[in-house]
Amino acid sequence: MIKSIRILCALSIAPLLHAATFRFDPPVPTNDTTTTVTLSAAWPTSCAPLTPPRVLIDGGAKVITLRFEYSKLGDGLCIERPLPFTTSVNLGVVPAGVYDLVAQSALGTIPTVVASTKLVVRDVKTFTVIPPVGTIAGGTQLRVVSPEPFDVEPIHVSIGGIEVPVMLLDPHTIHLTTPPHAAGAADLLVESVMGGTHLAPAAFTYYDPNAATPDPFVFAPLLFPIDLAGAGAFDAQWTTENVLEVDGIKTKLPVTGSAAGVIHPVLRIDTVNANSRIRDLSRGALNAGTEVPVVRENDFKDRIRLLNIPTGKNYRTLLRVWASGEPVKMFLFDMDQVASLVSSPAPLKPAQGGLLYGTADLTPFFDGPYDHLDVTVHAGAATRIWAMVSITNNDTQQVTVISPQ
Repeated sequence: MIKSIRILCALSIAPLLHAATFRFDPPVPTNDTTTTVTLSAAWPTSCAPLTPPRVLIDGGAKVITLRFEYSKLGDGLCIERPLPFTTSVNLGVVPAGVYDLVAQSALGTIPTVVASTKLVVRDVKTFTVIPPVGTIAGGTQLRVVSPEPFDVEPIHVSIGGIEVPVMLLDPHTIHLTTPPHAAGAADLLVESVMGGTHLAPAAFTYYDPNAATPDPFVFAPLLFPIDLAGAGAFDAQWTTENVLEVDGIKTKLPVTGSAAGVIHPVLRIDTVNANSRIRDLSRGALNAGTEVPVVRENDFKDRIRLLNIPTGKNYRTLLRVWASGEPVKMFLFDMDQVASLVSSPAPLKPAQGGLLYGTADLTPFFDGPYDHLDVTVHAGAATRIWAMVSITNNDTQQVTVISPQ
């Protein structure tokens, strides 16, 4: 009987293959430092696997397997019931290349794939490539720096399998222009008669600037939570000022009018600063308005706490939630001061940049015996969230933003 339960559990895992997210630290792994991967999943059985898992690296097949095993006492009692599960695994120093990263459940006689993703580990030890990314159209001017002197010419250099002409700038540096290439990681190969052959796997990455889904190993998403302009309640006239500074160049972003904010992907190699502010023009042009946090990917958490939210009968208050990762239909929020309150659900809907967005009106809770509220927001396994509360004074239209600290 126990054996049949094990087989049934193993077979039931397959339909839940998608229910997981992977996050890497650093976001762009390289072969000169350790890489940590965080797996968040709705694990498909009621038994949590043992951690850490066995890490199996097959350099030839370019596959990294995280094999999660179970204690002999518990694996025969598992039933098909998703279990929230998050763990971080140190992969160590991974050789450069493009890998299939696979999470396996060892429940049953044959390990079963629970989730998978792509992992790109950039070679930074053979050469230093500046910049390490460029567009699929080609034309990126590259400097390739070697710790050892390059051989005297002729030097044969290819990138992504395409040979290109090169210029020797100094004994340790060559210059080349990238040819057009499909999106993805490309190897850099340098050959010469005396210097031999030197291969730098995944040393350069091509990206499509018009891709619907930006490459996460190339781009980092920035969320501007407020992107409104126009009339509001009580004759307010709102305007949003979102400013993005990339490598010292400032750009005032156009307002799209999206209630869910707007995502701007930025190249990870760029130095980026950003600022967001909302103000009511009807109350005086000199009003500085309210600064709004600009949200980076690491600001998304499994659970968000919003503390010391001031209350008052003349306030209207909105809880705003963004979700990333495994899609869910709703988020839940709890209030410390309302002990009898069951976790309240609110719907999430698709938003720009692949996020989900939802709101909950907290105003009814402000007419109570509390001088402040503490709110916890969560959305379930494999879904990370960010949240803030916007409080508007009905008399002055002054906006206050409460965000995670």
